[in-house]
Amino acid sequence: MAAFLGASARTVTELRGAVLALKAVDRTVRNEINRTTRAEGGTIWKDEIAGRLGGMPRVDQLVLGGPRYKAGNPFSVSSATRTRALSGGLVPTARAKGFEFGTDNREKTSTYTRRNRDGSGSHTVTRRTTRHLPNRAPNGRVIWPAAAATGPRLTSLWVQTIVRIIHDALEGK
Repeated sequence: MAAFLGASARTVTELRGAVLALKAVDRTVRNEINRTTRAEGGTIWKDEIAGRLGGMPRVDQLVLGGPRYKAGNPFSVSSATRTRALSGGLVPTARAKGFEFGTDNREKTSTYTRRNRDGSGSHTVTRRTTRHLPNRAPNGRVIWPAAAATGPRLTSLWVQTIVRIIHDALEGK
């Protein structure tokens, strides 16, 4: 589940200046900028997600965990990226939205007909399908609040790193 941070070079003039400076520099300088922001930005994002998942049930940690930070222009953050099914069969990437935003109706049921194991007939089964989900949280529980908290920090880190490394390169350091 990728998180959108909201800052755009189309709307923020400071970001537009940083993007233009990034396009104008040599490839080795761009690589150094990405290397630096990957190390520092990744740590910021992973620590924020880990802090928010700390007291949650283990299934929430397994579904909503797995934070990733991708450096570049633009950088991106994501979490709930695990594709391997858990022991009960739940695939975290497929069900992350329910764990992040919860459900309005925890007593919702689903009724269907299935064949007996021995093949002698069929019967009707009613299951509660959303009981394992938390109550509704319109603004999210982990990933979206973490993105809101770290977005300005990551954007600032990115711009400051661009300015610092370009300045150092021009001075010959």
